[in-house]
Amino acid sequence: MLAEWGTAQDQIIAAWEQNLTLFLSQASGMGLELGIDIPFWFDHYTLPNRVGFNEWLIGAFDHVTVMAYRNQVESEHGILDLTRDELELAGRLGKQLLIGVNTKEMPGQAHTTFYGHGKERMNQKLEHLSSVLDSYESFGGIAIHDIRNWQSMSDGEVIPPGGGNPTPDPDPDPGEGERVPDADPVTRDPVVRGTYIWEAHEVVQNSREILDFAKEKNLNWLYVRLDLEQPYSSYSSFVKEAAEAGIEVHAMGGHPIWALEENRPRMLRLVNYVKNYNRAVEGNERFHGIHLDIEPYVLPAWKEDSQQVISEWTANLDAFVTELKKDSNLEASMDMAVWLDKYKVTGQDISLSKWMINRMDHVSLMAFRDSAEGSNGIIAVSREEIAFADELGKPLLISVEIKESHEGDHITFYEEGAAYMEAELAKLPELLKDSTSYTGSIVHAYTYWKNAKP
Repeated sequence: MLAEWGTAQDQIIAAWEQNLTLFLSQASGMGLELGIDIPFWFDHYTLPNRVGFNEWLIGAFDHVTVMAYRNQVESEHGILDLTRDELELAGRLGKQLLIGVNTKEMPGQAHTTFYGHGKERMNQKLEHLSSVLDSYESFGGIAIHDIRNWQSMSDGEVIPPGGGNPTPDPDPDPGEGERVPDADPVTRDPVVRGTYIWEAHEVVQNSREILDFAKEKNLNWLYVRLDLEQPYSSYSSFVKEAAEAGIEVHAMGGHPIWALEENRPRMLRLVNYVKNYNRAVEGNERFHGIHLDIEPYVLPAWKEDSQQVISEWTANLDAFVTELKKDSNLEASMDMAVWLDKYKVTGQDISLSKWMINRMDHVSLMAFRDSAEGSNGIIAVSREEIAFADELGKPLLISVEIKESHEGDHITFYEEGAAYMEAELAKLPELLKDSTSYTGSIVHAYTYWKNAKP
């Protein structure tokens, strides 16, 4: 990486685009398939015309290879997690995407390579990865870096120098099977102001920055995505400090494929991790609930048979709540799109939205609009769900977007900035004063909010 990258990213990206444009124009018409490697974290960067750098690269080349250099498939910061956005983007653009993995020795970064795992174990994981990603039309295969290190791998597992597993095991699960103790109550304003922490490594590596941001924005609620490969100690001090600052923390996880019956164990793995974590730590270090973000309508299966997906999705959500509640008082919650009221639960005369609101302790309604009022504003698109929640006596949070969106400027506050967003959110309590369910607002998400226009 260039030394100037840390101080001149915008200039480097602009020059990079110019060089690649020249390359593409020179290679055009030669009958060659043109591809490029990109790291998984390029989705945070934009070109001077505000088009996402990833979007431009994927659209400009015949195929791209995403360097998803991790040795875990299922972890909350593993290969599946890191490549979801790129796969969906490639699908919308009608392009093919390869997943790149690493076999080179990486001292101090063992989690970024299959070095030391052995060919047999790596092949098993990559076969599983391929079977999961086959649901994406854009998935074009796997690329292994590189041939020399790949050929040098042992057939069986080899422990890398330094000993131990490449990724840490969670702490032992003391008391597994006993009832999960409650989290200590958090003294906070009853009106929720919160955000999502999607990057699992942020809490582990940048907890102070997150808490300082939460204090600056007067937040009292966080949905925090977990990496289930981390020991419990990675989260306990953060949750404790958040509680002391009047912030309630809910664990979070999710992936579109969690809606499918075959992937139910992945969802329940999160449930069991959080319950056993809460058994192992002190009352002021415990999570208050588990929040799911499962959006299967981006999968090809939804287009093929949405009703079958809904059938499996609702069964998985029912299993989630049942498993969570059988021995704990943890809150069950989920994100919900505003248009799901158009669908019915399979075999029942009830809207999917109403069923979800009733089954959860609370929902976060993704009312992604950039104005509170108007015929297509936050209140208008939320009307049906708010009525359901009022009828059922269930709390409802309004979630808004500040990330750049390619679905239209009306979806997000990205163009208007944070101050304009705050002004619109401030209108909600008065506009919803007759609602018994409205409980507050959530901004999607921390990473985009902290870098938003003022």
